[in-house]
Amino acid sequence: MAQSAADLESDKMNRVAKRLQCSCGCNMDMTCRMEPYMCGTCKRFKTQIYALQQAGKSDDDIVAQLAGENGKGIIATHPGSIGSVLSYTGLGVGLLLILFFFRRYWKAPATESVDPAVLNRYQDQIEKETSKFD
Repeated sequence: MAQSAADLESDKMNRVAKRLQCSCGCNMDMTCRMEPYMCGTCKRFKTQIYALQQAGKSDDDIVAQLAGENGKGIIATHPGSIGSVLSYTGLGVGLLLILFFFRRYWKAPATESVDPAVLNRYQDQIEKETSKFD
């Protein structure tokens, strides 16, 4: 059964492949592209998906069959909108906590109050020494 690269990259194919996790270690779904070609795992599974689509099976049937043959770990679960919102909320809360602790525990260096007479004396000495350079 011959299929072209366009058949393996069609929208119909990627609709099913997006629901499956590649097991080659790339941590992507099976629509992954490892340039310049897809990995061998994705090509093998896409060939199976193509054959099952040509046999008239639905997307859900294909995913169920491949999960039955290869284990439930092949099914890719993508976070829904709640998972995405919670991720960003956790990031925001973490940044606020860091800001809170920095503001609370970061103290500016203590400045000592200096007697104005001492400052004037040093100022006079500075003026005297810099006048030599003129």
